[in-house]
Amino acid sequence: MTDSTAASESLPQVTLLYGDDYQTLRDRVEALVGRMGDPSMADMNINRLDGAAPGANEDDVRTAAYTLPFLTARRMVILVNPVLVMKSDAAKQKFIQMLSNLPETTALVLVQDDTWQSSGNQRGWKLMYEYTEKDKKKINPLLEWARLAGSKVKIEICKVPALSAMPGWIAAEVKRQGGRISPQAATTLAAIIGSDTGQGRQEIDKLLTYVDFKRPIEPEDVNELTAPGGQADVFVMVDALAMGDSRQALRHLSRLLEEQEAISLFGMVVRQYRLILMAKEAYESGVTSVDGISQVLGIHTLPAGKAMNQSKRYSFDSLNRIYHRLLEIDRQNKTGLLDLEVGLQTFIVEMGR
Repeated sequence: MTDSTAASESLPQVTLLYGDDYQTLRDRVEALVGRMGDPSMADMNINRLDGAAPGANEDDVRTAAYTLPFLTARRMVILVNPVLVMKSDAAKQKFIQMLSNLPETTALVLVQDDTWQSSGNQRGWKLMYEYTEKDKKKINPLLEWARLAGSKVKIEICKVPALSAMPGWIAAEVKRQGGRISPQAATTLAAIIGSDTGQGRQEIDKLLTYVDFKRPIEPEDVNELTAPGGQADVFVMVDALAMGDSRQALRHLSRLLEEQEAISLFGMVVRQYRLILMAKEAYESGVTSVDGISQVLGIHTLPAGKAMNQSKRYSFDSLNRIYHRLLEIDRQNKTGLLDLEVGLQTFIVEMGR
């Protein structure tokens, strides 16, 4: 038995994830997907469904869940917003019956974004509710079934950290990404982002790129990059551009041009495409790991991984054309034929075509 087979076979038959920490919900889903083994085989055995999709119902879930895996031990069905396929009493009954009779070859992951209600008679989760009203217990039927199903079901609540716990969360996330942060900087960042772990991860990503993983993040870095009006969006802009999201890149460029010289932003764009081209060359020559790309490019694994993933969007011909286009913009600017701000805007629009 291979390690990947053992990992997939050890998956719970049903995993119920719910809460208001949307970033952690996504992370947990992807961690479970990772246990399915070789991505080339796993992709053929993973179905992603959304209860919010028009016409979505229990039959769609049943069809996916009862399909046998192809050349693997298990298949996975991920259903987001399961409460939306349980709107009527009849739909609830059918869904619960389907859950009770799942084949052992299927690992079903149920993911529900929820809202925590901190006051009132129904204090608790809005959708995965459990409360008492007039001495009568009220509980969501899906949660009730999961509680009674025993070891075949794993329930995980993903709740955003309290504000007081965010500095600790930030410090742990920075460490996970391979960087360092001072306690004062963690406190400063927490004061800006609140309990938004999704934004927190993005800000940490940008801050670590800014310090190049060579020193701890300090409060001055947070104030420079993350505070309202700071220059943090330069990294978001470059990443959006490299991934083909011209609308987002233009929005961030407009804001950044109010704070910075166009020449510094242009330099960031040139640097990113140079890294993408180098990553493409390394990958095509057989260097396929993030660590290997990191060594070839001489940068930390996080930006190296980004460059490697972004390089897969481009052919060598397109990268060479992009790089020469950037050289032409630089030449025209230096000879007075083109304003660099206009050149950047035009380049981003061209990249979106």
